[in-house]
Amino acid sequence: MKRTLLVSTQSSFTFPLAEAVRKQMFAEALAISAAGGDAAILIISSGHQPGLTEQGIPISFVTKREALRLRRRLAGYDEVYYYGSIGLYALLVGFASRKKVEAQLVITCGGLYSIGGRVWIRKLIGKFLHRYYNQVHLYTEHQKQTLLAASFKYAPLIRPKRPLLEALPARTGAGKSSIPTLLYMGHISTFKGIDIVLSVFEGLVQKIENLQVIFAINGVMEDRAANSRLERLEAAYPGKIIRKGVVDPYEELSRAHLYLYPIKQPAGTFAFPLSLYESLQCGTPFLSSDIDGVNEFFDSYFLLDPQEPRQFIDRAREILSQPAVADSRVKKNLAAINDTIGQ
Repeated sequence: MKRTLLVSTQSSFTFPLAEAVRKQMFAEALAISAAGGDAAILIISSGHQPGLTEQGIPISFVTKREALRLRRRLAGYDEVYYYGSIGLYALLVGFASRKKVEAQLVITCGGLYSIGGRVWIRKLIGKFLHRYYNQVHLYTEHQKQTLLAASFKYAPLIRPKRPLLEALPARTGAGKSSIPTLLYMGHISTFKGIDIVLSVFEGLVQKIENLQVIFAINGVMEDRAANSRLERLEAAYPGKIIRKGVVDPYEELSRAHLYLYPIKQPAGTFAFPLSLYESLQCGTPFLSSDIDGVNEFFDSYFLLDPQEPRQFIDRAREILSQPAVADSRVKKNLAAINDTIGQ
């Protein structure tokens, strides 16, 4: 029996899983187990956490310092998958696997290098990381071209990767909200496009009766200015802005009339935005950004220029006032993705 270890730095594994990369890792582990393999997940975390087992998959955690002795952790495994962006931990896992374990790199970041102040270091690592991996799995053509621009030595290692898409869970809720509802799920972050979401609300609140917006915030606040703007709008429009924490995405998407995810660039987010697919599954139109990678899967009608908030305001008003048009596009886009990727 082949033993497989899936490694990442995606630290929170609270079930049900809410984040795309964690969902993909866990789905991969379940698929390996269902095929007769032995799969386990290892998370490089910022602190000590107790291990757990979910649906027969053991999930353990090591601190970043302990990860420096990763080679001992890999003993006894036949292959290791690293899920994440190009960077220090991808290098660490590849180096620890060298000559003893087959190493496979699954680049989940749509722009390869994630975001932050050390992108130049990650780009430097990208020039020679091919030395430590047997295969490199990519989700989009944009990822492929970006990787080949770093080094043509990746060419024989590249394998196309399809996201693992789960079927829509059975829901017994009341369906769509009785009032027009916008939905945002993610960080309080301009990078995630919360400023555009606020602009859409401001642009429509006086024009659409009873409009409300739900902010399902995952606890991360990266932009204090955006949070202050959100607080001002909460005070100006009491009862129209609802804050929630981590939510069941299917439940919220099923009730919303429009999901907003205007991510500013592909780097730092999953190459195939799972929440957009989940929105289609729930029969809910979305508005996201026309950026590389995302536009390989999703209908251009739902993808707009993240530098032009007015486009989002106008298209949101159009969707809310003409739901039948958006509904037709939702069904066609969902069918096209399912035909291309499959469930």
